[in-house]
Amino acid sequence: MNPTYEFNQRLPIDISEAAKSLDPGIREIVELFNAHGIETFQSCEGGKGHAFQDPTIQFYGDLPEGYYALSVAVRYGYNVRRLGMYINLEDNGIREGFY
Repeated sequence: MNPTYEFNQRLPIDISEAAKSLDPGIREIVELFNAHGIETFQSCEGGKGHAFQDPTIQFYGDLPEGYYALSVAVRYGYNVRRLGMYINLEDNGIREGFY
């Protein structure tokens, strides 16, 4: 946690070249997650004509990473409605988890 930021204060973020291709409605929180070391791999602002009905960000991790991402989002004032974890199975074993 960066001690210079107050609870629920938005983190000033420079939009990277890669982030410019993200949906505008989800770009800020994806950049926030990336700035906090959360490795995102898919995002969508949600709505008609989008891959997801609701704003969605998928990222790699296990249970601790889910709680960490939730805490980052809440700390910076985002209203999180759902947090779900998926586990990929390969050859009858766990390959990786993601949210």
